[in-house]
Amino acid sequence: MTDTSPRQANKILVPVSELAVGMYVCELDRPWLESPFWFQGFPLQSQQDIEEVQRVCRHVFVDAKRSTQSSRKRLARMEKPEATQVKKRTIKASALAQGSVKRLVTGIRERLARRLGPPEMVRSVRVAQHAFDETARFVHDVIERTRAGQSIDIRSGRETVAGCVDHITRHPAAMLLLGSIRSKDEYTAQHSLSVGLHAMVLGHQLRFSREDLTELGICGILHDVGKLRAPDDILKKPGRLTPDELEVMRQHPAQGRAILESAGGVFRQALEVTHAHHERLDGSGYPRGLTSEQLDLYTRMVAIVDTYDAVTSERPYARGRSHFEAIKILRSESGNRYDAELVTQLIDALGLLPVGCVVQLNNGCVAVLMRPNAKRPFRPVVLVLKDRDGEDVEPYYLDLARQDPGESDQLSVARILGADEAGIDTSLFRDQEFLRRIRPR
Repeated sequence: MTDTSPRQANKILVPVSELAVGMYVCELDRPWLESPFWFQGFPLQSQQDIEEVQRVCRHVFVDAKRSTQSSRKRLARMEKPEATQVKKRTIKASALAQGSVKRLVTGIRERLARRLGPPEMVRSVRVAQHAFDETARFVHDVIERTRAGQSIDIRSGRETVAGCVDHITRHPAAMLLLGSIRSKDEYTAQHSLSVGLHAMVLGHQLRFSREDLTELGICGILHDVGKLRAPDDILKKPGRLTPDELEVMRQHPAQGRAILESAGGVFRQALEVTHAHHERLDGSGYPRGLTSEQLDLYTRMVAIVDTYDAVTSERPYARGRSHFEAIKILRSESGNRYDAELVTQLIDALGLLPVGCVVQLNNGCVAVLMRPNAKRPFRPVVLVLKDRDGEDVEPYYLDLARQDPGESDQLSVARILGADEAGIDTSLFRDQEFLRRIRPR
């Protein structure tokens, strides 16, 4: 019997070469169970979604009613399904109990997941690990050489940071995830590396060239080099600094510039950023009380990411605060102390929920955020590590945005947790064997 329901009447046969963002795919040219798609019907929300369909199908059926208005004009020019009806195989509900169907679907999806291998984001983290480690080694080399009174090797540093840039331009979330793994005992090195990474991510958001991103990254890494000459009893003091100690610390921008000038071969922006990253647009910063017209773009950018990382990091004298608190501070000072447009761009680049944060889903499961979703921030890509009872599970990758809109039990992020509170060791993301085990679900 022919299905004459309203939903059937809305179906239009579309070659995959004609697909467009906004169309709602309701049927494939093959059984759903033989495809890598987890939901029987989904909207095309990006060019990546279209390419995934094109890899496995020649044509699909699109539900015009559930597609966006902008894509319906294109659909109106296409044939109705009656002209070229495609045969499909079906599974009769009477032949299999509902529980058996679910077990069959689960088994097929697990086999597909094993065959497909790790998701793209996980592969990106695995590949980016080497560039991240090389950049971290450059940071430690800067620290050791400076403390020993030796010159910094800027040339090799440029090559190393350029390798890091290549990964940031392809998959910034992978580098941010690696950078989110912190140790309480290495604040100086981690702060320098993190400021460099965040500066490059911000520069990528602003579409900087590869060469400019490399120089910006070096500026971020070297911005606090003057602190390495400060006495440890001041640098690592757990309490509030005395006025005299504060005055010593306020000398680090000028000392940093002197260190870089003696190294030789350092480009002008690095000298300026090191000397001026604590200056503010309204003249309230130090050491020279410069104002907005005297601060170049790189200095404005590093000043913002330096503040963001300092606020969110565990320091000897202060506990790290949340991403939201850091953004609130930057927002409240936008236009006065910090460049308002650059603050907005940083927030857009990092997302409402940052990469690497531990979250609890609305079903109780605990996960790590792998990739943000700008349009639907509470439906990012996550890696689930614990079930609703707090028990460890075999890690699986889940894109919360790729759920059937018709489902009543939609998964989303319910709240952010502290890694310690959730019992999650994020250093697992530096374990290649752990990353190899991850599969989509």
